[in-house]
Amino acid sequence: MLVLPFLGKILSGPNFQQDILIGDFNVNIYVLFAIIILLFFSKSFLTFLALRYNAKTRSILLKNLKNKVFTTVIEKPYLDFIEGKSGEYQSLLNEQVARALQSFIQFSHMNSQIIQLVIYGGLGILVAPVFGLTAIVISVLIAVVLLNLNRRVRYLSNINTKYSIQLSEDFNEITNNFQYLKVTGRIKNVQTKILDAIDTLAIAHLKVGILAGFTLAIKEPLGIMVLTIAVVVSYYVHDYSFANLLTSSALFYRAFACVMGFQISRQNTIEYFSSFEKLLEFFKNSSQSNKSNIRENSLKIYRNAADLSIVVENITLIISNKPILRNISLELSDKSINAIVGPSGSGKSKLVQVICGLLEPSSGSVKFNGRDISQLDWESWRDRLGYVSPEGVLFSGTIAQNIHFDFSDREFGADIQCKVESCLGSVGLLNYVKSLPLGIDTNLSEKGASLSAGQRQRLLIARELYKSPRLLILDEATSALDQHSQKTITDLMSELKNDMMIIVIAHRHEALKGADHLWSVKDGSVQKLLPKDLYY
Repeated sequence: MLVLPFLGKILSGPNFQQDILIGDFNVNIYVLFAIIILLFFSKSFLTFLALRYNAKTRSILLKNLKNKVFTTVIEKPYLDFIEGKSGEYQSLLNEQVARALQSFIQFSHMNSQIIQLVIYGGLGILVAPVFGLTAIVISVLIAVVLLNLNRRVRYLSNINTKYSIQLSEDFNEITNNFQYLKVTGRIKNVQTKILDAIDTLAIAHLKVGILAGFTLAIKEPLGIMVLTIAVVVSYYVHDYSFANLLTSSALFYRAFACVMGFQISRQNTIEYFSSFEKLLEFFKNSSQSNKSNIRENSLKIYRNAADLSIVVENITLIISNKPILRNISLELSDKSINAIVGPSGSGKSKLVQVICGLLEPSSGSVKFNGRDISQLDWESWRDRLGYVSPEGVLFSGTIAQNIHFDFSDREFGADIQCKVESCLGSVGLLNYVKSLPLGIDTNLSEKGASLSAGQRQRLLIARELYKSPRLLILDEATSALDQHSQKTITDLMSELKNDMMIIVIAHRHEALKGADHLWSVKDGSVQKLLPKDLYY
């Protein structure tokens, strides 16, 4: 407010020139000010529209990137997770998507700076051409000099992306084996690798911050230098009026601020762009390996299918150049219990993972009802497969949600609740669950930590029974059960086998009672046994 009277005196003073020369035309300075004010208001309105559009675009980009990463990961082969790539995938879904989004935001700012530069620079050249061209030439030369900063930022960006993914992988490995590392005190042996990656990331962030601080610090001194040089050149080349120089100086100071803003936004774009490149590389590599599981004339296996036969023919499985299975052949019978026994590390679980389609054999074939496993309608097949693995996991949610496998907030109907209770009764858990204050609506902690090992295993079996599967696989699913609970599950399997094919994997003889067919796997090879052979 104190400036307005002073400004009024200047504008109304006797020496004040109300007209300025623009090209061959005299323009009233009040009209010029009015035009400039109108342009600033228009700029503000357009800026709001641009920011609104950018916000919507960022939201769509975030959604699409995360959806793309997630849907790509779930189509990845199981072998990727065996080889420990889950940490990389977690980093891609979270940190790398966030960094890629930041790169897009900074790129949008960079384009905004270009538009403002054109507007301010164009007006400045219109008012004082020689002054404007001089300022532009100097600004371009400064921008070229600053390109070396961009190359350095690009190098640091690649380091950031590399070690961010490595940190996620290493941390994921520690959390997966935390119990062992904590009990044995060996966590200190593996923490060095984590701390080194953190140090490298911190140094990279520091260096990028220093470069950004340098660019920001020289913004105003360079702006004053550019304007000073432009004013001197204009004074000797063209005798501009004070009003022309004042107006051009104001416009070109803003224009040079846009030049430096462009440089800062470009540095920030480059800082995060390596994450965008990593995502694009991930999508490109995945698009060639992820094929649709739905094939024309593919084999569908229904729950009420009259017959189901699975034939394994001469399969060999090699993982990381190590042979796991060697020329295995066997035929699994429908409506019977097919038991596979063998010591730990013999390959029996990997054999079942091949049958489930989780692992692709290096040679040989698996046939369902005479058709190769590659011709299965996987959506139909997996919906009819029940699988309880050694590392079976319960999810955060209620008991009913874990069995029905629906974690939405909707309430279950009476028919669903009845079926859940029936499955719990089949595995001998119903009385225990009913004794809980909330019954089947009791919330389970992560991984069912509030349950005993035996209760967790029985709950996992109940979850698979809810599906009414056509093929039920129990991979060491009863290893934590006491003798009474084991007998309950064994009797249940004898009843269920009339409606499905059952595969039981175990090394406890108690879990194999009632088996109709028996195979022994040892050192990657298989041998057909008779049930009586278990005791010799």
